[in-house]
Amino acid sequence: MANPNAVFDFLLRRLTGLSSAVATAVTENDTILAAIGKLQGQINGSIFSAKIIAYASGDYYNQAHSMPHITGTAAAAAGTAYYFPFLAQSDLQAAQIAMSVSTAAAGSTVFIGVYNSDASQKPNTRIFASSVIDTSTIGDKLITQSLTLSARSVYWVGVVVLGGAPTLRAIASQYLRPVGGTTSASGSPSTVYLGTSQTALALNGAEIQALTKASSFAPAISFIAA
Repeated sequence: MANPNAVFDFLLRRLTGLSSAVATAVTENDTILAAIGKLQGQINGSIFSAKIIAYASGDYYNQAHSMPHITGTAAAAAGTAYYFPFLAQSDLQAAQIAMSVSTAAAGSTVFIGVYNSDASQKPNTRIFASSVIDTSTIGDKLITQSLTLSARSVYWVGVVVLGGAPTLRAIASQYLRPVGGTTSASGSPSTVYLGTSQTALALNGAEIQALTKASSFAPAISFIAA
C-alpha cells in the first residue's frame, strides 16, 4: 500500500501552477491539473455571484443598501462634514446622486463629494464634487452626474453642511459600515470621519483621514442606477 504522505507530496508537486482563471466545462482531453483548475474556477464564480447585487436601473442605493437597515432623520449642524464608505457590490453605473431634506433651514446648503480608495481601502482621490445643493427647501435633491463604480470596490462619500442646520434623511450608526475599531470591548465602532467647523469638501483622502473617527449617524446619500 502506498505511503499516504508520499501520495500527498506527489500531488502537491503536480498541482504547482494550478490556475482557476478558466471556468468552462471539463473535457475528456483536459489534464488533471486543468480539470481541477476549471472546477475551482466554477466554484469561485458561484461564490462571488452569490454575494453581489445586480443594480436595477432607476433604483436608489444608499451606503447601507447591502445590509438590513432603516432610514430616519437627523439634524446636521452647520459646518459639519461626514465621510463614510460605500461598497459597490457589482459594477454600478450611476446616473444621479440623491439626498433628501426633511426640515429645511434658511440659507443652508450642502456639498457632496465622492472619493476612491487606496490599497488599504482608506479615502484617497476625490473623483467628484457637486455644485451647491440648496437645503433651504424640503424634498429630494437630485444631482445629475454619471459615475462608474467598480464591483467589490470601496468608495467614500462626503457631505458637508453649510449656512444652517437642516434635518436630513439619515442612517443611524448601527446600520453603517465601520471605519475603524473600538477602543474597548464595550465601545461602539466608528462609522464616519467627522469634521466640525468645515467650510468645504475635503480635497483628498489625507484631509479626510486627518478628521476624527466617530460613531455617528450619516446623511443617507444614494446612487441612482442608470
